[in-house]
Amino acid sequence: MLKIKNILVPTDFSDSSLRVLEFGQCMAKQHNSLIHLLHIIEPDLIVKAPQGYGSVARYRRVRILEVEEDLRRFVAKINTASTNITEAILEGNAPENILLYAMSNKIDLILLATNGSGKAFRQPMGKVADRVLRSSKIPVVLVKTNVPVFAVDKIFYNNEYTENWVG
Repeated sequence: MLKIKNILVPTDFSDSSLRVLEFGQCMAKQHNSLIHLLHIIEPDLIVKAPQGYGSVARYRRVRILEVEEDLRRFVAKINTASTNITEAILEGNAPENILLYAMSNKIDLILLATNGSGKAFRQPMGKVADRVLRSSKIPVVLVKTNVPVFAVDKIFYNNEYTENWVG
């Protein structure tokens, strides 16, 4: 049986990411796992700080502080009483950093949201999920975020949640 000690949940602070975190929380409770909540700050393509920030370095520091606060508010939206969550923020390319974080932190499972509306069969997920799914050597679960998460008697009812499993 697959031992799931560390679950990675990348977030962009969207409602879909919140649903994936809730799904991860159910899995973490079942496996007594640690959730790694990761946000990637995509690099700006600007070489000059916006008006009022002075330097690019100061603007970067302010952005990181804002993201830390966003992460705290995001986690506060769920009941974390019985879940162990560690938070991380990285800068750079999202798919690359998700995979690097997963490898360096002994992640056993990556949970990502499907980003499509289901109307276009060829694009059922976003670019980040697609790149992570195709490149990961770690199992990846894509979670449909338009259905509720629930567990009964320690059995997960997928309710068409898991769209794809690679691993």
